[in-house]
Amino acid sequence: MSGGEFLVIILAILLLFGSKELPQIMRELGKSVREIKNATNDLKREILSDNTIQEKSEAIKKKIIESVDISQEIKEIKNELNSPAG
Repeated sequence: MSGGEFLVIILAILLLFGSKELPQIMRELGKSVREIKNATNDLKREILSDNTIQEKSEAIKKKIIESVDISQEIKEIKNELNSPAG
């Protein structure tokens, strides 16, 4: 938003509400902006937390799959060692 646009908005607000109500309007606007920022930050934190949990879950799944593969290989080696030599 350019400076000219901002000036037009301020003048329109002054004309609509008068100079007496302007401080109260600006306070309410500030509160609203703060609430929006807080909600946005909370949402970002939640998304990052979900991503971290998902990444850890994927790592755990990978480790489980690797351990299952190793267990299968160990079983195959035991079977080969226990089978009579051909």
